[in-house]
Amino acid sequence: MFGIYKKEIKTFFNTLEGYVAILIFFSITTILLWFIPSEYNIIQNNKASLLPLFAISPFVLLLLMPAITMKMISVEMLEKTATILLSKPIKRWEIIISKFLASCTI
Repeated sequence: MFGIYKKEIKTFFNTLEGYVAILIFFSITTILLWFIPSEYNIIQNNKASLLPLFAISPFVLLLLMPAITMKMISVEMLEKTATILLSKPIKRWEIIISKFLASCTI
């Protein structure tokens, strides 16, 4: 299980999609925190606090984490390594959990 976790982390940062996902996360949070007038806007509230970031980031991650996890699973299907992975003595739930934990770490 830990081997799959390490492989997914390495694969994520060796491809362009990983950096694009990080860029999307930072872009959305920056736009929401600095440019769109709302209760989370840092300039409008006249105080520097990380509370708006921690209020917004779970919702942004709710959109990004399933996309990252689905990409990890679809890459297995495209590269035809899913049959190799499923033939190993690893349970399916361990594969899914390790891929999900890798996406959470990212």
